[in-house]
Amino acid sequence: MREDIGEIETKLLAIQLRMPTGEQACTQLPITVLSDSLRTRRAFRAFGFAFAVGAVLIVVPLMHLIGPLVSWITAGVLLVRRLSERERLLECKVVCPKCGGEAHIAEQRVQWPIVTLCSSCKWQITCVPAAAVTAHETGVSSARV
Repeated sequence: MREDIGEIETKLLAIQLRMPTGEQACTQLPITVLSDSLRTRRAFRAFGFAFAVGAVLIVVPLMHLIGPLVSWITAGVLLVRRLSERERLLECKVVCPKCGGEAHIAEQRVQWPIVTLCSSCKWQITCVPAAAVTAHETGVSSARV
């Protein structure tokens, strides 16, 4: 579900695909940059839902002992995770450097490296930002990629 499309900026990030056998390829992945107001709304929506579930569990017999506590801890974890998520990788497909088949990458938080499997040859494909690869190979440190 996409809310307030005007607050979501989509950009393409250059990445390098690596195979365990040494094959490499470069491509681009679509990344959404979430605005502060959108991240805050999403975080407090998740927090409010989990907190409300905990409040409802107070009146349920036997569940009132542990249910609200677990729900409220989950609410806090969801709040922190949603507020810290500045970028999100959109669902996409990449071409396998080994066989040319497609590998599917689901929508997810941006955490490098991203690992997926080729649907044809079943080999593992590792995706890393191209800027980080260049900086690491040349020995130059860079800011957050």
